[in-house]
Amino acid sequence: MIREKVTGNLYVVYFIILFCLSLFFLTPVIPVRAQQTAVSVSPSSQTVSHYSNPTITVNIRIDDVNDLYGFQFDATYNPNVLQLSSISEEAFLGSDGETTYWISPNLTTPGLINDAACSRQAALAGIDGSGNLAQIRFTINPSLTTIPTSTQVRLLDVKLSDIDSNSIQPFNLNNGTINIEICINGEIKSCGSSIGECQPGNQTCSGNQWGTCIGGVGPSPEICDGLDNDCDGGTDNIIDTANPLTRFCSINHQGICAVGNETCTVGSWGGCPSPQQEICWNGIDEDCNGADSQCEGDINGDGCIDILDLAAVAMDFGKTSGFNPNVDLNSDGEIDIFDLVIVARDFGSGSCGG
Repeated sequence: MIREKVTGNLYVVYFIILFCLSLFFLTPVIPVRAQQTAVSVSPSSQTVSHYSNPTITVNIRIDDVNDLYGFQFDATYNPNVLQLSSISEEAFLGSDGETTYWISPNLTTPGLINDAACSRQAALAGIDGSGNLAQIRFTINPSLTTIPTSTQVRLLDVKLSDIDSNSIQPFNLNNGTINIEICINGEIKSCGSSIGECQPGNQTCSGNQWGTCIGGVGPSPEICDGLDNDCDGGTDNIIDTANPLTRFCSINHQGICAVGNETCTVGSWGGCPSPQQEICWNGIDEDCNGADSQCEGDINGDGCIDILDLAAVAMDFGKTSGFNPNVDLNSDGEIDIFDLVIVARDFGSGSCGG
C-alpha cells in the first residue's frame, strides 16, 4: 500500500518536470537588441533672442557607439540667418586620455561646414559610449530682418570608423532647429531717448514681444525756454534743423509792436518793434496797449489839447480841494506841476483847428 502511494507520487513529480521542460523548450527566445547609434545636432531645438544676440552653441553628439576610432561630417546652415563663429573638436573621442588628431573643415562656402574630421592617434582600441564630437558656434546675421524665424543645422555625409577602418553601421542622423524670437520673455531693454529733456524708460518682453515703454519722458514740442524739449539735440530750434524758433509778433504783441517776426535767442523772444510814445487820435497804437489812446490832457473833452486845457490847470493850480476833478490828471489829490506836464506833453494833439 505504501509502495503504491510512493510510486504514484513519483509519477506526478515526473509529469510536472516533463511539463516544465516542454514549456522551456517551446517558448521562443526574444533577442535583446542594443540601442542603435545616433549622431545628432544637440540640442535638437533651442530658442534665442534677436535682441540679446547670444552666441548660439550646438554640439555634434554621438550616442550608444561601440569601438569608435574616427569620425567625419559635413553640416549646413542658412547663412542669411546665421553667421559661423567657430567650430572645434570636443572631448568624447579622447575622453579616455588618448591623443586625437583634428582636421579643421573647409569653410570657404557660406552655409557649409565641409569635411570636419577627427581620429584617435596610436590608441589600441576605439571608444564606447556617448558624448560630444564637435562644437559649432553661431551668431545671428546682423542683416536678418524677418523675425521671428526658424532655421536648421543639418548633418550630411557622416562617416564613423572603427579601429580597423570599417564603417560603423547603421546609425541615425538627427538635425537641429534654432528658433529666433524678437525677444525672450522676461528680457528688459532701455527705451526712449536720453537726449535733451527726454529720459529713457524700460520695456519688458512678454509673449516674445516688447511691451510699452514705461517710466520714460518723451519729447514735447519745442518752446522758447533754453531747453531741448523735442530731444533732437538742439535748443530752441525748429525740429531737426539748426534754425531758431520764430513766430509772428502779432501772437503776443499789439499795435505797432505786432509787425513782423520775433526770434528765440537763449530762451527769450526778441526782435519785434518797441513801443513808442502814443500819438493821440491818429488811428495808430504806438504804445502797443491795444488801442489808439485818447490823450490825457483833453480836460474839457473837445477833442483838442490846447490853451483852454492849460488854462483849466492854471485856474485850479495849487489847490488840494475844491478843484475841478477833471484837472487832477494824475489823481494825487492836488493840482500841481505833474498835472500841467500831462497837458503840455500832448499839447496840440487831437482835432485842433480841424
